[in-house]
Amino acid sequence: MKLSSNELSAILSSRGETDPTEGPALCSVAYVLALEGAATPDPQWTFWETALDAVVQGAQPPPSITHIELCLAPNARHDEMHFATYIGKKSGWGSSFGGQRSFYLGYNSSSWRAVPLVTRNASTRLRHECANHVGTPYSLAKYMFALPPFRALAFLFSDSAQAPAHCANLSARCINTAVPELKLSHSSNWYGPSTLFLELDSESRRAAFHADLSARDCRVRSIVDAESEARAIDCLLRGSDDAILALAPDACFSAIHRLTIRSLNAGLDDVAKRIVQKQLATTLIRYSVVKNS
Repeated sequence: MKLSSNELSAILSSRGETDPTEGPALCSVAYVLALEGAATPDPQWTFWETALDAVVQGAQPPPSITHIELCLAPNARHDEMHFATYIGKKSGWGSSFGGQRSFYLGYNSSSWRAVPLVTRNASTRLRHECANHVGTPYSLAKYMFALPPFRALAFLFSDSAQAPAHCANLSARCINTAVPELKLSHSSNWYGPSTLFLELDSESRRAAFHADLSARDCRVRSIVDAESEARAIDCLLRGSDDAILALAPDACFSAIHRLTIRSLNAGLDDVAKRIVQKQLATTLIRYSVVKNS
């Protein structure tokens, strides 16, 4: 027997596993979007932006991640999916910064990677926590304390909401508060973009996330058949805006869910993992920019 999306959501909601407006396959997942450093800087950057990018890339362990942000699972309410902070700005939801299409799908389009975070009600809990951090001042100086030997002093700075932060501080702070069971190894101020990416993408976390998500997948059968799911994946990766707008929400949720599981599969070498993380990031971004805006 196949249930409708609303029926599945109602069942999961009664178990305390999801908000009834969320795509049921994604209720336990949130994402970190990571922007890989490019060899050639964006021609639209100022001199200082280019200089900062070079410093951030050069001072961090590989892969050189220059920006990191939270991306929350899509839902039926079309809530905002991106929460971030950028140099010279205060933190906020994606639309508050303007230029989303250009930022995500312009020069940076091939440089995004997505790392899933899987735990009970991850998306809803992070969404509620992010609301407490809107308007956080940006701190360029805190990059110093994400690097040795200065990061030994990172614990001295406040982790509380509204304390100044750069992108990795802010993302780690929200994760530590909203989903403490994920147990980040350090205070939020210790992390730079690359070190936060590497911790969340560790093999032990990937294995735990895969087991958790696969168990949830077994309990609730997909309402979208495999052929429709494959078409939706292809459309989100390569289709036109009009084709994406024509996709049913359930097909989009199922496609993102399938790529999420694929990105956590055991045995992926670095090349294969990078490819599927980029595919997952592309589907999330194209959904959020084209269908969710």
